[in-house]
Amino acid sequence: MSKYDVIIAGSGFGGLCCGVILAREGLNVCVVEKEPFAGGCLRSFRRGEHLYDTGMHYVGCMDEGQILRHFLQYAGVYDRLNLQRMDIDGYDRVILGDREYRFAQGYDRFCEGLTEHFPDCGTEIRHYADAVHRVGEEIGVNKLREGILSTGGLDSLSLSASGEIDRLITDPQLRKVVAATNFLYDGIRDRSPFHTHAMIQHSFINGAARFVDGTQQLADALVGEIRRNGGEVRCRAEVEKILHRDNQVVGVRLTSGEELSSDRIISDLHPATMLELVDEESKIRPSYVRRINSLENSFGVFTVWVRVDKKRFPYRNCNYYIADPREVWSDPQREHLPHTLMVSMQPLSEGDDEIVTLLSPCPSGMFARWADTRIGNRGEEYLELKERMTEQLLDEADGCLGGLKSAVREVFAASPLTYRDYTGVKEGSAYGIMNDCLRPLESLLNPVCKLGGLYLTGQNVNNHGALGVLMTSIATCGELLGREYICRKIGNF
Repeated sequence: MSKYDVIIAGSGFGGLCCGVILAREGLNVCVVEKEPFAGGCLRSFRRGEHLYDTGMHYVGCMDEGQILRHFLQYAGVYDRLNLQRMDIDGYDRVILGDREYRFAQGYDRFCEGLTEHFPDCGTEIRHYADAVHRVGEEIGVNKLREGILSTGGLDSLSLSASGEIDRLITDPQLRKVVAATNFLYDGIRDRSPFHTHAMIQHSFINGAARFVDGTQQLADALVGEIRRNGGEVRCRAEVEKILHRDNQVVGVRLTSGEELSSDRIISDLHPATMLELVDEESKIRPSYVRRINSLENSFGVFTVWVRVDKKRFPYRNCNYYIADPREVWSDPQREHLPHTLMVSMQPLSEGDDEIVTLLSPCPSGMFARWADTRIGNRGEEYLELKERMTEQLLDEADGCLGGLKSAVREVFAASPLTYRDYTGVKEGSAYGIMNDCLRPLESLLNPVCKLGGLYLTGQNVNNHGALGVLMTSIATCGELLGREYICRKIGNF
């Protein structure tokens, strides 16, 4: 039986970040991943000659001195990444009706750009930006240097994003504009925390960037650093059971029958999935299991990848959010979410093609009848529904941007069930457990589990997105290494 200091189940961004940190600290780490390639939603997949991104379409906090860039430098991978800064004057563009609004990078540009659209709202725009900045500055490299992950946060966790935006801004159209990118965190009126909204908005204002030729390069670079520091990353290695004795983990058993030994296990899986790997003989309280299973998951995403002729539809260095002008917030009680369409492009370094990705929130109920099926075995009705939704999104994007459909060379799509089957997330959820300002402490999980030596990481534990996952990874590793120690180690790199 192979023995390790730490076993990490799952190789999403959170699992790989934990693997890098712990391997750099000299621990004998083994990351196990059920899929043929590491990366989770960092993965790029191949169709013909092209690679297509799965989930991370752009990242923030990539300016000099910003925390995500700093961590990638600490991890030894930043200089190996092919990154492209997005349009400074409009990295995100919101389309409401027949008007387009731009979000610029840097707080002064951000405010100036929106004030051009809303000249009578300059003061309110600045107040909104200041509120976002205050929350965003609760984390950062300087905080790590002090030996802490963050300062504050509880107040903004219990405030709704919609409520705070309505309090800070009186113009109804401007309210919709600043909220229209809530697709990035499953924005639900009166429930999504202002903390989540502000952290994500802050991160992109401070350096929005894309990965040229796909995000697999980030996963591969992190895997390379784990191995360079003596760790292992094993793909096609699915955990069947978390082994324990006297309420202490002792290892894992893989579906192959092989057992790996360790008294510390980090789960980068959905917490409900992780609990299914622990047998009923453990001393995990039923109340804890009920709590995890009662938490709502964020929406799934219906995704359409479009390969186009770059001469007919050239690359655009921004994202478009085509939002319903009547209501930009989601309402989980409705049968269908209000229509929001994100249009993003994946920069390629060569060739005569471009890749356009269309993403729209998709309630799990739309595909509920196929919940017990697997990829390739869902029947004609499923395929017909996918085709209708694909055509609908293509028409929507073409109507707003023009020229897309005439440039199409190849189209294919994925439902939330596709993501579920490949990533293992419950219901194909895009962001895992939903952040909820009405239940702020319940929906934010402690990385220390109720079974000795078992820890949680990933976007289900804290905030959504790359930044939230990074901070959770540092917190998880802090439970093994000492939080103040590892914060200072990373911050002072």
